[in-house]
Amino acid sequence: MVGPTTMLEFCYLLALVVIQPYVASSSRAITSLPLNDVNIVIVTDVHSWVAGHSLDHEPYLNVDYGTLLSFFETLQHSAAAKNKDLFFVNNGDILHGTGLSLQPDRLTPILERMPFSALNLGNHELYTDETLIMMRDKGFIDHWNGNYLTSNTVWKDSRLPIGHRFTYLQAVHGGRHRNILVFGFLYNFENACSLATVERVEDVVQQQWFIDVLQVKNRYRNRNKKASARVSATSTVSSISKSIMNSLTNTGNNTNNATSYSTAEPVASPRTSSTRSRSDPVIYQHYEAVVVLAHMGYDHSLIRVIQSAIRAITGNDDLPIQIIAGDSHVRGFKTLDPRSTVVEAGRFLDTIGFVSFPLPPGTPQRADQVVNATLNNALSTLAPLEAPPIGATTTPEPQGFHHVFLDANKKILQEVLAGNGSALETGRGRALTHFIQGTRLSMGLTNRVGCSGGRYQLDLPVDHPRSLWGLYVNEVIPHALGNNHSRVFIQDTMALKYDLLVGPITVDDAVAVSPVPDEMVRVVAEIKKQHLLILFSMLNVTAANEKKPHLPKYAISPWPHSLYHPNSVEISSRNSKSHSLSSHHHHSYELYVMRRDWPVIERTLMHMANDDSNTFSTWDFKSEPEVVYSHGEQAHPQTSYGVWIDFIQQNWMCVAPKTQLMIFTGTDLLIWFVVLTVLAAMVHYHSWINHHNISSGNSFMRMGGVSVRRYKQHPQLDHSPPQSRIANYHRTSSGRPPTYGTSNYPSEASFLIERQQAPSAQQPLQHHYGNYQATPE
Repeated sequence: MVGPTTMLEFCYLLALVVIQPYVASSSRAITSLPLNDVNIVIVTDVHSWVAGHSLDHEPYLNVDYGTLLSFFETLQHSAAAKNKDLFFVNNGDILHGTGLSLQPDRLTPILERMPFSALNLGNHELYTDETLIMMRDKGFIDHWNGNYLTSNTVWKDSRLPIGHRFTYLQAVHGGRHRNILVFGFLYNFENACSLATVERVEDVVQQQWFIDVLQVKNRYRNRNKKASARVSATSTVSSISKSIMNSLTNTGNNTNNATSYSTAEPVASPRTSSTRSRSDPVIYQHYEAVVVLAHMGYDHSLIRVIQSAIRAITGNDDLPIQIIAGDSHVRGFKTLDPRSTVVEAGRFLDTIGFVSFPLPPGTPQRADQVVNATLNNALSTLAPLEAPPIGATTTPEPQGFHHVFLDANKKILQEVLAGNGSALETGRGRALTHFIQGTRLSMGLTNRVGCSGGRYQLDLPVDHPRSLWGLYVNEVIPHALGNNHSRVFIQDTMALKYDLLVGPITVDDAVAVSPVPDEMVRVVAEIKKQHLLILFSMLNVTAANEKKPHLPKYAISPWPHSLYHPNSVEISSRNSKSHSLSSHHHHSYELYVMRRDWPVIERTLMHMANDDSNTFSTWDFKSEPEVVYSHGEQAHPQTSYGVWIDFIQQNWMCVAPKTQLMIFTGTDLLIWFVVLTVLAAMVHYHSWINHHNISSGNSFMRMGGVSVRRYKQHPQLDHSPPQSRIANYHRTSSGRPPTYGTSNYPSEASFLIERQQAPSAQQPLQHHYGNYQATPE
């Protein structure tokens, strides 16, 4: 059971909620953006975090797509007033981050309300055929009117691009209309779904359509280019592409999520494919700058291939080239040459990027001039800059290029707009925020499933007590498998995407930890321990995850310390739990995996079966992976995110049984503070009223809910006991007190003064309710 069982942890939660916004907001902020001829607002790798981050966990990152829409609209109006153009781009990976991506058809209507000038295709959109079919059949691709870009991703059957190869953005301010040519590339992704094919970037930059659009001489397609010019351009790009890849390989430059093609030969006759997804007439136009949406890391080797190909084909060293990168989930910047840079703007809507650059004066470049740029010029670069710190930062680049990274914080965005004399919120932005909140509520994503007493982090090794993977393989997976020690689970360590944060956990928070939908399956009914260890070693032959070097490429549950430490006997006896693999007494196990990992694991098992030195046989395979169901419910297969929801619901209640100490969020504390303050004020006010009434001469006495006038006692009034008063009555001749009602009986005037006049028949008796007089019915 995990909960805030000590006062120290409760104080930490309170400090996190109360202090964090003030600490984070102390970062240096910028009061104005460096506007230029071309200005672009950037988001990339949002992964469905359109609602922003949880205010319970990360209150500093409080910007959602509604706020972002307001920011862009306000900034665009301010830029137009200064005769500047502002564009808005999304660099892909719209899915697999929060619960909204579990139903992509609920996410796309939110995206369609954003005024994106251009969008790129990310690799996460290519995971399943169903996603591509939904995007095509429900009009998401067509919604962007040719600005959904897939320069190197095509339908497998028709070889036509899924979106469009390129588009033009028109800069209408500055005295004349000018075009910016925009491409949308994806890195060489090899695991696309069955409907799509990702063409190699090195091949696409040699295709004729790419050369034609860069060499255009007039508004319409130039069909009279000489064959020699085409051959020259093709051979130039081919030689530079091959040289760059060989050079990067020789210098040991690592690629990001792509296979190294250091020995790949250039395509002799590039395949010509359509530039459009339909049979539309292709119209090539003049352009004065090139923007490349490249869904690959800012330090990826393919960035150089694209930039060098553009330089070689155009032969214009003064042509501005702005490359906008993504996929690696970092803030990064590099200067490629004096007139081209590459920028990457974070992930999960934690960063809003901004770039600006000037357009060249005079007429556009001569597109028919092809210059064979040397390899040294193609590779010339300045030293890369370090990623800026958290907060709004800006760095001037050579010849007017600028980039800014803004935290997704409302205060920072407001300060930026205040520098331009504008407010933040707009009507359309507010409406979009309400639409997002309503969608999440209708999907049940805000439902609370439990509470976490600490933050479990992705960037910690498995053996660390606050490691997310340690929690996963030691507690979550064993719980999903019924705590049966004969069941073993293996999974790629890229599966988990976000930390599990401290405090209340909603369905959305649990999905964010493992957002890519997948099913748990049983694939081998019986595998011996020795074969299991061989399998695990072969899967981790690369020794570490490239993006997470502190983790192996594949993790196994239960966690075997002996597989990672040279002193396996000593360490396993000291650290491993009693049910760890290294201390099992079983001779064979059942093997469970996630369905997406099964093809790789199956190939490894087949390789083991073909090795004569092993006794492993393919007869041990399941003919079809057997789906695992959640706690025996046949209608609910155990999913990648479902294992987290089940574990939290059954193990992490929001009240710890031993201490009965509840976990309060910032909102809860504020509500309780207001309620207690109001109650205290009411009690104080009631005490003051009573004190005032008692001390007042003309006060009222509370009787049965009715205020009756309280009378003063006269100083001459006889306050003696009744017996004494009776002794003072006038006696009759017989010596007895007079009979009640006779003339000798004393009147009430001898006991009370200031007596009220007796009510008449026309004047009913009056009662007083508080300070107001009322006549009861």
